[in-house]
Formats: sequence, C-alpha cells, structure tokens
Amino acid sequence: MQIGPDQIEALYQYAKFQFECGNYSGAADYLYQYRALCTNSERSVSALWGKLAAEILMQNWDVALEELNRLKEIIDSKVLPSMFCTVFFVLCAHYITNLVPDLWAELLITSESAPEQDMADALGSVHLL
Repeated sequence: MQIGPDQIEALYQYAKFQFECGNYSGAADYLYQYRALCTNSERSVSALWGKLAAEILMQNWDVALEELNRLKEIIDSKVLPSMFCTVFFVLCAHYITNLVPDLWAELLITSESAPEQDMADALGSVHLL
C-alpha cells in the first residue's frame, strides 16, 4: 500500500482535529509526520505554525524555540509581508514573555527581517488591540 496525497491530507486534518480537541501532544506529533510527507511548501509552513502553537500550549519551550527558529528561517528566506511577521512576533512576545526565559523575548522582539518602521507600526497595532 502506498501513501498518496489523500492520506497525507487526512493526516493534516486529523492533526488539526487533535489540536482543536486539546490534544496538543498528538497534534504536534501528527504535524511533524505531516511535514515529513508533505510536498506542498505552503501547507508545510501551515503545519509548522500549528506545531509551534501546540508546543507553546504544552509549555515545551525548548522545542517551541526550535520550531520558532525553523519558522524564522522560512520567513527570512521568502518574500512575505514583513508587517504580518512583525505583528506575529510582537503578539507572541506580548502574551508569553511572562512565561518564558528572556531569550525568548529577545528572539521574538528583535527581527532582522523587519524594517524599523514596520516594528513601530506593529507596536502601534498592538496598542490598538
């Protein structure tokens, strides 16, 4: 029996279901497996975001930091709207800096890929939330 695109998509959907049910450990494991099998880079990045969220919710800070670094490498290597990336990192810093070491806060707040003006705009946007 071969694994085809339908089975790989089912794995993604099952991982999403596990995440929505609060089984973050299962979701993280399934998303890891999905990323190993997935050939769609956009969908693979989506799975990485989900795995990062699951690791943060389980307070697996070391693994989450590894996933965040992977995500940062992907973001830095692509032409993505830097405002989106900056807002994400600022929001992460805002909500989890009280729970994680200073290294996390430094990594999340400083982003070489985002221009200074985007960072200022992002901070203004967070204030509006």
